[in-house]
Amino acid sequence: FDLEACYLQSETSNQVVNRIKSFCREKSLSVYDLRQHAGFLRFLVIKEAKNSGEVMVNFVTHQGDGSALRILAKELMNSFPSINSVVRNINTKRAQIAVGEMEEVLAGRNYILEKVGPFQFQISANSFFQSNSQQAEKLCLLATEFAQPQPDQVILDLYSGTGTISFFLAQRTKQVIGVESNSQTVKSARDNARFNNITNCSFVCSEAKDYLALAILRNEKFAAVVVDPPRSGLHPRVVDHLIKLSPPKVIYVSCNPTTLARDLKMLCEKAYDLELVQPVDMFPHTYHIEAVCKLVRK
Repeated sequence: FDLEACYLQSETSNQVVNRIKSFCREKSLSVYDLRQHAGFLRFLVIKEAKNSGEVMVNFVTHQGDGSALRILAKELMNSFPSINSVVRNINTKRAQIAVGEMEEVLAGRNYILEKVGPFQFQISANSFFQSNSQQAEKLCLLATEFAQPQPDQVILDLYSGTGTISFFLAQRTKQVIGVESNSQTVKSARDNARFNNITNCSFVCSEAKDYLALAILRNEKFAAVVVDPPRSGLHPRVVDHLIKLSPPKVIYVSCNPTTLARDLKMLCEKAYDLELVQPVDMFPHTYHIEAVCKLVRK
């Protein structure tokens, strides 16, 4: 809260932050102290949809009276027409994460809308969504191109999030099954499918390794498997199960070159050849890079 401006975010976001900072000082709202496990304000998360222009303000707090935030929420909605959602997430744990066990809508909706390609997505406070919408479309088109979906095929999308890649695949194939471990994100994906009238996508709440184990037992066949894991990469059992499942193509979308190299080494040693790698600059002016890889069965 000491910064007056951050040049990596929009002027609107900077103005919202400064208004909130002034209000919190005026009302003497306490700041959370990790060592004491006391205080109220923990994190401020602002989500701004670049294509739609909608903005969400998410207050992550410790437990306590939220009446002041309700007043602030109304002020923000009145002062900034682009704000469509103000929510509060309550995190009572010591863990320094900007996610709450309980959520309260302070003003507006509990989501904002963003457009990626022909699709609109409802983005909630705790659901994952790519931070660069323009580049997200290019990434999805690239993953779809690498997967080469055909009208009679079934494709598995692991770590499917809110359904971004799944929807692009669904345009060109018979069925897409998305697997995601976060139940709220799965709900968002299902809502997004209904919102976009997509009927050939289904979403399952499961760990990737558990779903793959069941798919092997049921002898399920997929024309391609898309994986888009977190920075930690693939769980070793996911790698083992992918090799046993043996789909003709694996499309690996990675945000961490280090874990990508580790996982590609294991996959290529036993079952696959790395055919294509295409970096995508999702985070300009930073060292972070996404990569889309196409692996084909030996």
